[in-house]
Amino acid sequence: MSIDVSKYNPNEKAIGSSSNSAGKKESTSMFSFKKFSDKKREAFYSDFSMLIVAGMDINNALNLLSEENDHSKGLPIFQEIHKYILTGKSFADSMKEAGQFSSYEYRSVEIGESTGKLGHVLELLYAHYKRKNELKGQMVKVFSYPIMIILATIGVLVFMMNYVVPLFLSVVEEFDAELPWITKFVMNVSDGMKAIYLPAGIIIAAVFLLVALTKNSEAFKKLMAKVKFRIPIFGKLIQRVYLARFCQGMYLVTSSKIPLVEGLDMMENIVDDYTIQKAIPQIRQDILQGTPLYLCLAKHKIFEKRMVSLVRVGEEVNQLDQTFTKLAEQFNRQVETRTENLKTLLEPILMLVIGAIVGVISLAMILPIFEISATMKV
Repeated sequence: MSIDVSKYNPNEKAIGSSSNSAGKKESTSMFSFKKFSDKKREAFYSDFSMLIVAGMDINNALNLLSEENDHSKGLPIFQEIHKYILTGKSFADSMKEAGQFSSYEYRSVEIGESTGKLGHVLELLYAHYKRKNELKGQMVKVFSYPIMIILATIGVLVFMMNYVVPLFLSVVEEFDAELPWITKFVMNVSDGMKAIYLPAGIIIAAVFLLVALTKNSEAFKKLMAKVKFRIPIFGKLIQRVYLARFCQGMYLVTSSKIPLVEGLDMMENIVDDYTIQKAIPQIRQDILQGTPLYLCLAKHKIFEKRMVSLVRVGEEVNQLDQTFTKLAEQFNRQVETRTENLKTLLEPILMLVIGAIVGVISLAMILPIFEISATMKV
């Protein structure tokens, strides 16, 4: 979203300070909000930090953001925050009352307000969500192409096996010629596919239903946490994505001067990986007992040895914030590089697989033609 400061009028009435000309007040209840996505958060913190750093106060900044944006870009959020600010609440408390921000966000803003570094904290939040969205984009990029190719392959295979192959073979069988083994194999596969449609559909529906019913259970989360990091080729990539997010969050916590124990409480609420979520309470407990952070991390396999070593150095020189931001940058680069490598590797492999499937089916249809031609010549 872009801000046109030329439209700003400091004498204009604040949003929510009076009713409109028709006497109607628009409802901005948090229950009517659309999801305040990470993309919208990135844009919000980008624009808001720019205005605050430029010297504009919070009220006028919210007015300007509301004038420049519509409901699809978070207007109800701005209005809801401003409503609470007008009652005398701080910006951080207003974010909390709005019900659309995590404790990670409004506690960071609270630290920024109390230390006079609100603009800096907002810039950190913008950088955090920018990196998070970039990581999401990279994951979508690496998974979307193979999924589309696989679905297209399945579609082609189903079409050929159910329409093309039976039609062709019905003509060939009229000549009562001996069919090659590869043609018989394709015929058997075609007949077998027709028989498994119903059972396969039932199994797929049952799996989806089971996932929907158990996705929030402890057992399911634990199982998925074990499986996703062991997926060949993709497992390491997924691990780096979550480590990058963890380091980004820890950078914001440490650079905002939030106490480490309290910062870990926030991290537990925003990290979306079960393994890290389960590790954080134990890390927090060990820190309360006086254990250095790097030793706390070393107890959990999710955190790589190199990462633990760098955190140790950061603790010793009292520069954890710089350590975590550099680790986040390194993990981001590794994810980006691995994503490009996977895309480069998967494209020819999938093309070969599709070519092999189509080639086998084509060969199974062509060979009987040669057999019939040879029989007719004799």
